Amino acid sequence: MTNEWQPIETAPKDGKWVLVYVNAWGRHEFAVCFFRDDKWVYVDSNFEDINEDIEFGAPTHWMPLPEPPKDKNG
Repeated sequence: MTNEWQPIETAPKDGKWVLVYVNAWGRHEFAVCFFRDDKWVYVDSNFEDINEDIEFGAPTHWMPLPEPPKDKNG
């Protein structure tokens, strides 16, 4: 799997977390999301709440999340 931006139509729909891109009101926005029940679900910026829809626009592109660090020291 490539770590480049891909069209949102090719994003996984199996609940896998991905990074999405949204051009919202002329700003570049990014969110970590997964697709469920015909909509994108994301974690808010405080990582405290899962929101049922991206409020600032529809994603246009996605990419896989990077691999986590190999050890606990990063």
